[in-house]
Amino acid sequence: MITIATQSPFGLALSALRAVLRVRKIRVDAIVDMEFLTRFSAMLTFTTGAKSRVGFHTFLETDRTAAT
Repeated sequence: MITIATQSPFGLALSALRAVLRVRKIRVDAIVDMEFLTRFSAMLTFTTGAKSRVGFHTFLETDRTAAT
């Protein structure tokens, strides 16, 4: 499990960048995004490069049938 610190806006940005870089480095195959209030986590999920992304929101998804 990779977590992101949220104590300050700067800490959030730095922690999110570190998390994305870590996920890309270890080449995660699938990510489950359980955040449903904002699309920030959908953007992070997209930037990880994981081949399989599942969650409440999509980011740049062209096939809407995959989300239902």
